[in-house]
Amino acid sequence: KQLLDHIAGIIKGLPDYILLDDQLIAYERVCVCAEKALKTFERYEYKWGIADISNDLAIYYIALENYTKTLHYLIRSLKLSKEIKSNELMKTTYLNFYKYYKIRNQYKKALEYFTSYQIMNDSAINIEKNARIAELQTRYDANRKEIELIQKNEEINRNMLLISKQRRHLILFGIGIVLILLLS
Repeated sequence: KQLLDHIAGIIKGLPDYILLDDQLIAYERVCVCAEKALKTFERYEYKWGIADISNDLAIYYIALENYTKTLHYLIRSLKLSKEIKSNELMKTTYLNFYKYYKIRNQYKKALEYFTSYQIMNDSAINIEKNARIAELQTRYDANRKEIELIQKNEEINRNMLLISKQRRHLILFGIGIVLILLLS
């Protein structure tokens, strides 16, 4: 899987997917391995894995210029991504559809998929930002409550000290009155 991810990263970084003979052989071997991994995921009905490896296979087949298989794997990945409600996989699939249609010179469809990718990407960023804001708000509220608790404890301690002093004064006053009554 790491090798497949590494190769996908290399492919994704190339503007044109032109392969030399040695690279072509390597990609064909990678596709065989990826398809074995896909069969394993299918056997265990692991939908996330199927969608993820389908995305990888689509990228590999773009590089191999096998556009029929590319489209097959992209459609499959998008369907499963929606089914399992994985925004991250849908985002990746939309980006791969964009690459597919761009290479096929179908710029209108490429733009549609890039727009979908951008919307998903913005949503993911907003979710992250909102989560971060919520985390910071929670920390702020916790710190504020802690400070309020400390202040209330200090006020209670001051009040207890005041009550203690008043009690002492009351006792001394009472002793003073008793002494005055006894002496008179």
